[in-house]
Amino acid sequence: MGDLKNHLHKLFGREPSQMELKAFSCFDTDTADRKKRFRRYSESRPLYLNIDDEHFIYISHHTSRLRCKLDMATRHLDSTLCYKHDGGSIMLGIAHAEKNRRMRSVEIPYRIFVQNAGNIDENLLHAVSEFADHMQLIRDESPWERLCRTCVTTNTGGHITASAQRLFINYANGLLYFVPDHLNLSFRKTAEAFEQQPHFIGKTVPYPILSLDNEDGLLEIPITTLRLLQESMQKYMENRTPYRENINNTPLPEINAASKKSMDKLVAYLKNEAEENPSQTYTVSDKIPELQIDPFPLKGLAFNENGIELHTLAAIVDLYAQGLIPLALTYYMESSVSVPRKLDQLLSSINKNAKLFEIPIANSCVVPGERNRLKLFFISKFSDQRIPQTFQDPGDFICLLGDPSGTVRGSAYADATGIKSRYSPPGVMRGTIAALINVLDECKNKGILSSVNPIQRGGLFAALYKACGSGLGAAVYSERKSPESVLFSESLRRHF
Repeated sequence: MGDLKNHLHKLFGREPSQMELKAFSCFDTDTADRKKRFRRYSESRPLYLNIDDEHFIYISHHTSRLRCKLDMATRHLDSTLCYKHDGGSIMLGIAHAEKNRRMRSVEIPYRIFVQNAGNIDENLLHAVSEFADHMQLIRDESPWERLCRTCVTTNTGGHITASAQRLFINYANGLLYFVPDHLNLSFRKTAEAFEQQPHFIGKTVPYPILSLDNEDGLLEIPITTLRLLQESMQKYMENRTPYRENINNTPLPEINAASKKSMDKLVAYLKNEAEENPSQTYTVSDKIPELQIDPFPLKGLAFNENGIELHTLAAIVDLYAQGLIPLALTYYMESSVSVPRKLDQLLSSINKNAKLFEIPIANSCVVPGERNRLKLFFISKFSDQRIPQTFQDPGDFICLLGDPSGTVRGSAYADATGIKSRYSPPGVMRGTIAALINVLDECKNKGILSSVNPIQRGGLFAALYKACGSGLGAAVYSERKSPESVLFSESLRRHF
């Protein structure tokens, strides 16, 4: 609160009043509540994928299915599909351009309602949302905080008359409605069926000033002041020491030479991992291409900038090798850090590598936890040029594309044999890894590939095991002294 008070003093040129401190506390980045720090850092940013001139896919990623449903309701979507994972849910919604709405507070007066949403009926929610030109999801915050942020992003003023008890209590999940004045009665009548009905808190005004008028007194706040405060506090947040994970690079215990027993263990281990992180295919409609969601958990690589960069690049190249075209990326990150801004460099690593392939990033989840973990989720469509992943003809030449050297540190083989470790790459050859896609495309166009397989968890052994699923076997050789590092290394993502 001390830093917030200093910021307000500089902004106003005087000591802030108690009412101002209370009203602006939602912008305090130095709150003692760790969950609030993460929630304020991880804003929900909508992503619309333009499939054609009529249809859009809206992607929503939240820590609960209920929150996804509420978020979808705010977008006036026709239908939704859901992919559930251990950290939350990803929902895909179909939107039509003609149904897109925008708030016009200068031209139209709106009544503002707030609703504490628990277990809510989807059909009723859809019916009520038809009367609102704009809706906002409230998540682990107060209605006042969400209202302030909405007014800043939409440059909308308002006159709020609700009590402090109504405005400043935190909602786990809730909704903010902006209903045109002429639809007020219809909205209220339809909303009567809710177990927890929306409450009126104020009206919009045609000028950019947000005023709070209740039992605490009268406070008038220009939207420019709110915006300046939000931006100044964001700059304060950026001045944080980046997160650095310490990796134990002591030599691994000796791993016994590969045997049938150890390979059977590895196959069972990889099967369990695949069942925990399944891919799912969705048919949204006849007019929209079939979509697939693929999860890529960070396994074996260090939770640092190089580890995450290698993981992101490898996942993208793997998708292209499988004949998929990534359309969007979202992620779930859990971290043990106390200040989420320490994760900026890690998230920047994901962003810049997605941008390299022109893959937009949807709203993602960054949450506090007791451990560090990351899971990437790609929404993709199928390419017209798909190449099988199993061997097709006897006598085909098998070529390893990439550096055959590596280490078994952090590999599924080491995990399956009881040696838990992580690999921290000293550097990432981004251009070289990205060039694999161009090489694969060139080979596809020339028709010289009968099958292709990315080397993922389990290394070359797992890729060969999968490729032999057609009934054909393989004979491979290596001049390396350690066959384990050639067969099981995952440290340098490769393809064959």
